[in-house]
Amino acid sequence: MSLVVERGALKLIEAGGIPEGVARYLEALGITQASQRDTITVRPPDETEVAFFKLPGDGRVPVIEIRRTGFDESGRPLGFTVTAYPADRNRFVLSTTNPTAATHDASVAGHAFISYVREDSRQVDRLQQTLEDAGVPVWRDTADLWPGEDWRVKIRRAITDNALVFIACFSQASISRHKSYQNEELVLAIEEMRLRPPDDPWLIPVRLSLATAEWPGLRSP
Repeated sequence: MSLVVERGALKLIEAGGIPEGVARYLEALGITQASQRDTITVRPPDETEVAFFKLPGDGRVPVIEIRRTGFDESGRPLGFTVTAYPADRNRFVLSTTNPTAATHDASVAGHAFISYVREDSRQVDRLQQTLEDAGVPVWRDTADLWPGEDWRVKIRRAITDNALVFIACFSQASISRHKSYQNEELVLAIEEMRLRPPDDPWLIPVRLSLATAEWPGLRSP
């Protein structure tokens, strides 16, 4: 850990979140997180967690604790985080890939690419659930990006190669940001949209809150 901090990754030893995610944060500093190991435990909340999350004091609502260790390409630990989530308001999606499975071809099936900012994650969770319940595969950075991958290349491919639609989620949080990864995704989406027929409804804007972005046709889910 000291080696990583010496290279400028001070957020790893500070209290608080890293909105862009640890892998992206390290990559911006020239540090590649090649893999990670998670230990997931479901347990009763302690007194601090009961107060912070406003949970019942009798322990009937557990917390999900994730202890995550990130490693570089040589297997050296880069960072260790412990995160607790109240079980009554969080949903986890674990994705695995079987490279030998011939029955699933993502390039043929395609997906809906959802572009959003981290502050809107809970609303996007509901949007994703609605789409998946309707049989529409969804691509999101939280489930489809793996540690060590070149996220710019992966996102570009997800937008230009396999996206059935590009869903751009706007909110007060998103338009208040001067810089965001969503802006980069929107640039790629606009480039792709210009290559498509004018009557192809490929880029779909969705308004998650009372945003005032200058975009025609915003609609609430």
